[in-house]
Amino acid sequence: QVVLDPERAPALEEILRPLDAMVETVDTRPQVNRAAPRREHPNLPDWKKQVSGVLDRIRGDELQKLVLARRVTCECERKVEPLALARECFPEEEPSILFAYQVDGDHCFFVGTPELLYRRNGRTVYSEAVAGTRKFSRDHKENERLAMELLSSHKDRREVDLVRTGIDQLLSPLCTRLQADANPHIHRAGNVQHLRYGLAGRLMETTTDADILAALS
Repeated sequence: QVVLDPERAPALEEILRPLDAMVETVDTRPQVNRAAPRREHPNLPDWKKQVSGVLDRIRGDELQKLVLARRVTCECERKVEPLALARECFPEEEPSILFAYQVDGDHCFFVGTPELLYRRNGRTVYSEAVAGTRKFSRDHKENERLAMELLSSHKDRREVDLVRTGIDQLLSPLCTRLQADANPHIHRAGNVQHLRYGLAGRLMETTTDADILAALS
């Protein structure tokens, strides 16, 4: 993101020139495929046990929803430029949001996600609830079928409703008003599609970005 002083707008080309040079020097073909065997934690048997345990807790009304995750470790044979690695990791999915933060010369944190945490414009805040997944088909009729299957799925509708309710509960104390879409919509993210609710609210005068981040973290 580049913020410009309107009075210095004529300097835009001068400002963008070094940025263009940086993009041109990025190695878009890092040798990330030549890596040591990937290590996964937990392994497949333990992963199945975790899923089974969570399902038992949901059936027992102890939980409504829980997101499980795995850690996968890969080692490249040579040092890779972080932005090139991010591009390589998301070549087709084209997530709605892809960002990278390089901590130092050896460490970089990057994320590709289909959902927006929040966006603020003055005292107006926007967020979204995203859940449920189907593939995106290049065949129009097949894609319409998959979209309707997603919209009519009780399981997926319940999942996205839980996310919407959770965000509403977190943001409501920070807003004078907050409103969500009446029904979920189809949201495409690369080669998949999801259910999505948009939420928009008016922030209290005392609410800061730190408050929003703390609430949504």
